[in-house]
Formats: sequence, structure tokens, C-alpha cells
Amino acid sequence: MARSGVAYHVAGIIGRVRREGDGALEYFSGKFDGVSLKAADFRVAPAGKKSLQKSIPAQLRLALERAAENIKTFHRAEMRRLPRSWQVKKGAITTGQVLTPVAAAGMYVPGGRYSYPSTVLMAAIPAKIAGVKRLAMVTPPKNLTQAVLYAAALAGVDEIYRIGGAHAVAALAFGTKTIAKVDLIVGPGNAYVNEAKRQLLGTVGIDALAGPSEVAIIADSACPPEFIAADVSAQAEHDPQARCFVFSDSKTLIAKVKKLLPEEFKSQVTLLECSASEA
Repeated sequence: MARSGVAYHVAGIIGRVRREGDGALEYFSGKFDGVSLKAADFRVAPAGKKSLQKSIPAQLRLALERAAENIKTFHRAEMRRLPRSWQVKKGAITTGQVLTPVAAAGMYVPGGRYSYPSTVLMAAIPAKIAGVKRLAMVTPPKNLTQAVLYAAALAGVDEIYRIGGAHAVAALAFGTKTIAKVDLIVGPGNAYVNEAKRQLLGTVGIDALAGPSEVAIIADSACPPEFIAADVSAQAEHDPQARCFVFSDSKTLIAKVKKLLPEEFKSQVTLLECSASEA
């Protein structure tokens, strides 16, 4: 491995966490997040839903609650349609499949440019519906907004740790004195988080290796420009490397979407006017 680049640095982080456990987490929290944390500070004390409800704007609270119910509705329906355990007996021989949830799952909630309570809901709720008994969430300290904490309370997250980055992924994979290891790690992250998941695959299960977000929207003049602007903004906010494309045969629609886009995302969004056959 070349002595530079993301893979090399992540390998060093993983190795140190494996050797030093909580001590390495304390070191990397200071180095990467600029916070001085002791192992006793990693875990966040649970906050009740009622106290959190009062700490976030009503519109945001209602949006999170509605999103949580929509996600539950979808995944409960999904669970009813998934294969079940089965077996076939032939003489003294029994064959079949046993489908069970993992006992413990780790969930990475990225910090990045913003906080992402939606990630908490979309990762935690399916796990709980599937029957995962222990769900541990890790996220960079700056990401622990009241909205993220409220989403965790809504989704039934069991443990929350204020650590992020590749070292958090390694902690979930190996376990430390403070953080018990998990069977599976899910959730998006930056290049370092993604590389940590890649290198630790086999030590722990993972959901997928994801690259920067991309979205392409094909729209005609009947599409609400507000919806299009919201959809591309939702992807662009993930990462400066995220790329978004909108194709439309309506010059008016393109102009309206451009006007609605937040200034910080405009360099990531390509708006193309084209004929219906080209789209």
C-alpha cells in the first residue's frame, strides 16, 4: 500500500484503534474533531422525547414525526413480504433456512456540512422493525443536534456515541472497553468512513460501499420547480463532490429551478434544456 492517500491513512487509524481501543478514540477525537473527550464522555445520556420536543421548532418536529411514521409504514409492509424461515424433513435429515436479525447493529450518522436526522430515521427504524435488539449510533460531536437526538428517540436507538470518522467505524467493528462491538455497520459517510468499512468488511458486516451522491431528474413543464429544487438540494448537501443534473424541455422550468436553488449548491447542479426526444 502506498504510504499516502485515503487507504493508507485509514489503515493506520484502524490499526491504532485495534491496539489501543478507547485511548485511540480519545486521540482521534482531538485530532479530527477538535474536541477533548475521555472514554467516559463518549456515550450520550438518553434524552426523553418530551424534553426534546420542546427544544426544536414545531415544523421540524412534525416533519420528523411524519417521516418516521412513513418509514415505519413502508418497512412493516416490507417485513410482511420477506421470506420466512423454513425447513424440510426427509427421514433423519432436516434442511432449510433460518432467517434471523443480527443481534447488534452499528449506525454511522455523518456530520459533513449539516446534521442529518433523516439518516437516523432511515437507518434505525428498519433495524428495529427487523428485530435488532441493540442499535448503537456513532456520529461526530458537532452533529449531535437536538433534531438528531429527537430522531434517535423516535427511532428507538439504544446507544449514542459522540465519535465520528474512520475511528468510530473501527470501534464498532472491534469493540472497546466503552463501546461493545456490533455484527453489522450501516450508514453513509465521507471517503474515510467508506474506506474504513471497506477495509473492515469480513471483521464486521456492512451495508454497502457508497460513493458521492448523484441524482438526475427528467422533468417537463408540469413538474413543480419547488420539488425539483428540494430533491437536488437534498443530494447536493451531502458532500461538495455530489453532482446533480436536471433535464427539461421547458426553459421556464429550468429558470425557476435555478432561482430556487441555494447559492452554495449551484456549482454542483447542472441544468440542461433539451428536447423531449433528447431527455
